Amino acid sequence: MTTTAKSIPQLPEDADVGQKLAWLNDRYVSSFRDGEFLERLGQILVRGGDGRLLPEPARFGIDREARGLMVTGESGSSKTTLIRRNLCREFGVDPIGGKLPPEVLRIDLPPACTLKSFGVAIIEKTGYSVIKESRPSWEIWQAARHRLVQNGIRLVWVDEGQHVFRAGRIADVLEVCNTFKTLLKGDHAVALILSGIPELANFTDLDPQASRRFLKLHLDPVMESADAEAMSHYLATLCRHVGLATPRDDEFIPRLFHAVNYGFGSCFELTIMAARPALERGAKALSFNDYSKAFAMFTGRKSTFNPFDVEYFAETKAGFVRQTEELTVAAGADTAKRGI
Repeated sequence: MTTTAKSIPQLPEDADVGQKLAWLNDRYVSSFRDGEFLERLGQILVRGGDGRLLPEPARFGIDREARGLMVTGESGSSKTTLIRRNLCREFGVDPIGGKLPPEVLRIDLPPACTLKSFGVAIIEKTGYSVIKESRPSWEIWQAARHRLVQNGIRLVWVDEGQHVFRAGRIADVLEVCNTFKTLLKGDHAVALILSGIPELANFTDLDPQASRRFLKLHLDPVMESADAEAMSHYLATLCRHVGLATPRDDEFIPRLFHAVNYGFGSCFELTIMAARPALERGAKALSFNDYSKAFAMFTGRKSTFNPFDVEYFAETKAGFVRQTEELTVAAGADTAKRGI
């Protein structure tokens, strides 16, 4: 994992706790994953004369179809942040509070989403709400495509895309895939970005024609062997800017990685949560106790499952993994029992 610390803005010397936490929350860690995303994004969008990507779909084949990009990763892998930051950078938008260009539409799908409610969300997000979900699906999507054309939208980003596939049977999954294929076709085709957990790719694989229209990027979990040194360096750099040192312990990064289930983005989330009480009490360094409390808030786990509470983590790690697997199996059984 290669990270960069270019152009990190400085805090004023008299910055208070709120300013320091806001500063931490506004930081973004660049890594090789950004390059992988931009490489694929460059395949589905047109590039302007200045070399920047434009919110305009590239066209392929004799039928001049557009293509999509699917970005998957487990919860905590920082998918959404990576996509938004890079789109903002490519389109010249301030990533902190700035809005994506009007040619780009982002849709965040709720857990109970259906194909109909997805279409209604597009219609409402484009400023038109006089349509009900009780209308036939074809009518809703005819209106949705009309709104995309009318508003000049050329790139649609669908976040948490797996939700729209979960609503029904295989036939419903294939209908969603057909809808995506339709959006990529015709004179008014749009480029698509789908992001979600790995399950998303499993759904689209059921329709090979839909799957082949999407480039794929999977964000792998961090690994101690490959990423520990870089993560330790970047966390230390960030914390130093707000007057804190990270724990000086060889097991700090292994404990942190395990605590966040090896999620890249969650490493920073947990560190910021741990930093709040440390800054509030005027500490000069983060402690395992700060991380332990943050972990308890972050996960709701009992102290017996807290990797920051045990004295010899390396010796007890196998037990933590076993307990985590048992909890996962139990949760899966409960989900199956409820028919989800």
